[in-house]
Amino acid sequence: MGTVSLELKKADAKKSKFTIMVYADDKQYEKKDRSLNEPMQFYAGKDPMLFEVVVNSVSAKNTVTGYMSTPKGAPAPVTTGR
Repeated sequence: MGTVSLELKKADAKKSKFTIMVYADDKQYEKKDRSLNEPMQFYAGKDPMLFEVVVNSVSAKNTVTGYMSTPKGAPAPVTTGR
């Protein structure tokens, strides 16, 4: 999303745990040893707005699946088109 980037650092499919880095507004937050379906909330943006990330599954190939909830009026992702 516009002002937010996510990076998966570690995933443990057996224990259903993961560690993720959140980069927002030139700051970084480490969300360490989180569980499935545990909401991770943080504020970001010029006028701070609440974002939420929820991971629903962890696979054996260091992959997580989930969603990010963004507030209305949040900046759109930057895309390049030709």
